[in-house]
Amino acid sequence: MSERVNSEISSAQEILRRAISEDVPLVAILGQSIHSASDGKDSVCLAALDRIGVKGSSWSEIFSAGKLNAEFYGWLAERFERRTPSSELASISDVHFSAVFTSSIDPVLKNMFGTDGRLPEPILVGDPPPPVSRSKLRPRIYYLFGMTGAGVFQPPSTRLELRARRAQHATPMLNSLFDVSTPLGVIVVAGLNAGQDWLNTGEILGHLSRAATESVLWFGPDPGFEGEDAEIFEELIDANVIIRDERSLGAVIAEAELHGGSAQLQAWNEPGIVSFDDGKRLVTTPSMRLSTEASASIIDDAWTDHLQGLDDGLKESAFSVFHSIPTSSRVLFDGVRHGFAIRRDFEDELQRVVERAIKNHSNEKGAIIVSGQSGVGKSIALFRIAASIRKKRSAAVLFARDRLPLAVELGAFLSDVDRLDHVTLLIVDALAAPRRYDTLLESFRSRGHRIVLLGSSYNTEMVEHRHEGRLVNARAGLSDVEREALVELSEQFNPGREIQDKIIASEHVLAQFFWQLPQSRSSLARGLVQEARKTERVLRDRGRSKKPVKEVGALAFALLEAGYRSEAPILTQQPEAQSENDSAGKLIDYIMACSRVHRWVPINLILRALMSESLASQTGIDIDLVRELFEGNDLFRWRYHDNSEDQLLVGARLQLEAQLICDQRLGGAAYEAKAILELVSNATRAGPDGAEETRFVADIVYALGPDGPLGERYSESYGEIAAALTLLRKTRGVRNARLMLQEATLRRHHIRKNETNLSDEDRLSILDEARESVEEALTDISLPSGGLKAGRRTVEYLWVERAATYGFLATSAARNNHSTETIWANYLAARQAVRNATSKSGTYFPIDISLWTALGLLESDTHFGIEQSAELKADVAATIDMVDLDELDSSQEENFQRQRLRAAELVGDLEMSDEAFDALEKVGSSVGYYFRAKNLAPLISFEQDSISEPDLRKARAAAEYLLQHRDRISDDSRCMRLLLRCLWVWKTESQMLRGLHGPLPYSDDDRNEILGVLTDLSYSTGEDLQPNTRYLIAVFRWLAGDEQSAITQFRQLSRDTEYIEGKRVLPRNVITGATREPIIFSGIVQRQIGENRWSIHVGELGRKVDLVEGGWVRDVSIGKELKFSISFNYLGPIASRPS
Repeated sequence: MSERVNSEISSAQEILRRAISEDVPLVAILGQSIHSASDGKDSVCLAALDRIGVKGSSWSEIFSAGKLNAEFYGWLAERFERRTPSSELASISDVHFSAVFTSSIDPVLKNMFGTDGRLPEPILVGDPPPPVSRSKLRPRIYYLFGMTGAGVFQPPSTRLELRARRAQHATPMLNSLFDVSTPLGVIVVAGLNAGQDWLNTGEILGHLSRAATESVLWFGPDPGFEGEDAEIFEELIDANVIIRDERSLGAVIAEAELHGGSAQLQAWNEPGIVSFDDGKRLVTTPSMRLSTEASASIIDDAWTDHLQGLDDGLKESAFSVFHSIPTSSRVLFDGVRHGFAIRRDFEDELQRVVERAIKNHSNEKGAIIVSGQSGVGKSIALFRIAASIRKKRSAAVLFARDRLPLAVELGAFLSDVDRLDHVTLLIVDALAAPRRYDTLLESFRSRGHRIVLLGSSYNTEMVEHRHEGRLVNARAGLSDVEREALVELSEQFNPGREIQDKIIASEHVLAQFFWQLPQSRSSLARGLVQEARKTERVLRDRGRSKKPVKEVGALAFALLEAGYRSEAPILTQQPEAQSENDSAGKLIDYIMACSRVHRWVPINLILRALMSESLASQTGIDIDLVRELFEGNDLFRWRYHDNSEDQLLVGARLQLEAQLICDQRLGGAAYEAKAILELVSNATRAGPDGAEETRFVADIVYALGPDGPLGERYSESYGEIAAALTLLRKTRGVRNARLMLQEATLRRHHIRKNETNLSDEDRLSILDEARESVEEALTDISLPSGGLKAGRRTVEYLWVERAATYGFLATSAARNNHSTETIWANYLAARQAVRNATSKSGTYFPIDISLWTALGLLESDTHFGIEQSAELKADVAATIDMVDLDELDSSQEENFQRQRLRAAELVGDLEMSDEAFDALEKVGSSVGYYFRAKNLAPLISFEQDSISEPDLRKARAAAEYLLQHRDRISDDSRCMRLLLRCLWVWKTESQMLRGLHGPLPYSDDDRNEILGVLTDLSYSTGEDLQPNTRYLIAVFRWLAGDEQSAITQFRQLSRDTEYIEGKRVLPRNVITGATREPIIFSGIVQRQIGENRWSIHVGELGRKVDLVEGGWVRDVSIGKELKFSISFNYLGPIASRPS
């Protein structure tokens, strides 16, 4: 076949040259390999495969790792935008095709065909099929599989979606192939390789089999067809339907130009007319259009012709295209005329300014600038101005996008308008610095042109001070009129999706509304990323500037003497080829990634991470350096941490913008976390709790965790985040209890999310690292002096996390079928850890850990013996009895009720046979006594206010049974808690610690008996008691006359629960008599012990109680006699209102 192909080289080239020169329809089919470099590799494809962890080289392998995440194509669009097009593709795009069908998803490709004044129109929808067009001036670029950065028209994320896209859109598009090419046209195929392209090459051959002789030119190396496809391909070549050329299409075009056969042989035969209000007309010639529209669109009379009406289906499609696809100026112009966007208030001022400027163009000092942040309607306003001016025909209008045109490119058009004594309005939507527009305007005026220049700009400079022309500011906030218009727009074009009231009331309603529209998110993101890229360039240029190194030592001084320059660039510099990952780019990534999780960043930390080493070594970062880098950049916002104004923080302008920029620039949660961790690794000044960097690291790590604002978005990175904190602690000396707590928490969640993918060795290693960080923190905190400092809440959470780690170790061992001995040993360690945590924490969390650990083991397939199974069930039942629903918030109560239902299914009834009881008795287990007493005890609901007679009898029976066997159960905390609860009900006819002002046992015998039970309970738990149990011990010791010991315990309890237990000051119990009514005591005020606090001596008891002045008693003074009842709270005994 090689000889045959070589003999036809001149034939293929000649057919192409003739098709161009004769201006016949010319259609291209471009495969995904069209972007490959000379070595056959596509750099963006390789980067995409590397990002998802796939080893390969073609787009067909992109789905090998499963479904692509939601941010992948946003990130990919940014990579396409940054890639420099190859010379091969540049040559191809210079050819004037009637249409291009492509499997490429590169949004830049369509722009490549915008040379020579052409206005390419991307087509992403094949159902319904678009009308056939063969215009070489406005060629259609058919994206068969969608386009990155196109919102709802994104490429598929799975192989299944690829098949669906092929059937719904690609095939209908290809069905119009011969309608576009016609029998006279030529089809050019390039960059298409079998097995490496999303396009089904067999389907392409089926389409091409209908082509006429010598009407298909296939360029490039052998496409690699196999089997039947290879045979059909050979038959089409033999039949001269397909003419092969092994050279690339770009090479053939270049050779044709070299031999005098230019590939750009035709001129436009679609003249346009520009009419003016005085009846004069400018007829644009083909050569004028060719030179002018290479850089700016001529808004001729055809643009303002009567708009065709759209039915509902086409209207919805057009609305989506307008808001999502980066398309031609004409499509956007028509969309504005269709009313696809609201009119902003600032447009009225802009209209007046522009109209006055047209009437007095020679008096304008500079360009007119529309300034504002991304997504506020600047581009829409410019198109609306163009439509308005052309409707009035008061001036000619040229519209340029994305770059500033050169004066020479527009000279012919401007000169012809000048000769008609009219003015040209040049609108440039390039988002450039205002001074650049002023310079461009001066270059036009130097040639005598009658011109008004209207441009767009970000708020990246203080333009009001640096711009000579008129400035119109596009505010982000909407007026009431604009909000109403936005609601109407939504109702008209986005039915079924009402705008939420909170969005309408928001300061950033416009950005949030367009974010709510799926089709507009990509457009909003595209503008933000462009703004970010411009900011990046500004930061990079400023970062290259040299700044003197202020502090020098002896060696540095010697170098200065030798002529060494003590200056360094502000930011670290990368080679130009690596500029995407240099400090300027990272600075934006750091701020946006942190802002996405609603966190502000200390500017000192950012600059320390990015500044060149010589500047970073200085003792501090002065405000002049910050100003030099950031002044005028509107992409960021600033604030101080507090009123002291000593910690400057930076964040995104809007969290929604941070989200969109992250999706485009970073493209996924793992890469956002990586950027944040790079920042965290430089937080060498974290450590003390009050330090700003400590707060930042603790807050940002918490935000990345499962309880952060985005839930488990960053779950893939939990292990890396924990490892970064460990590295910070062990190598940088950053020791902080909150960070050590998060180390353990994230490691545990990492195992939870990835347990099936971890080996036993890895899992145990990770859990051991989690345990080690918590144990080390608790040990250091406990040191008498020079140890780690931590707040009470942090210490409490450390104990809870320790318990959770041990609990997870036990349940993980059960899920992974470890031996029963190993599982049980882990469970016993977890149970003890829970007891420790319970004594240190007054929260529900240790109880929850106890429940899910025991229930997890019961649910597992582990074959526990009778003793172990009974122990687990007893632990579950006893733990449930410890819960006070009044102390739980709504989410905790919901979780508890779920656990209780689960327990009911797993534990069942607590009946125990004599055989089982005897078996437990023989091994020395007391759990049998617990079950029998539990069956005797009453089931009193949490909501029950009074105790019925049957419940009293049951409580007495259970208490007497346990007291009878006290010698066997005194070291079993479950039995002792059950005994305490039943004894309390029996002796007080009330539930223990339910509500306020609860009665206390009256007789000394009852009090001493309960105190004895509490003492045994303390011994059985190793004194790991809950705060409420410690409270009861202190109360009963006070009642027993051991005042000094009781007061000591009250003081310790008060310190341990301060800032943690909200109800610690409420009166839990009151001393009552035989009738269970409060006893009224009398006493003398002896002294004042604090502001509004007094000490009263109670004569009947020979003890003192505290009195808080206010409420029921006022005008307290020493020696005054009062009558009162005695209540108790966590602070001790208090005199309360007599009742």
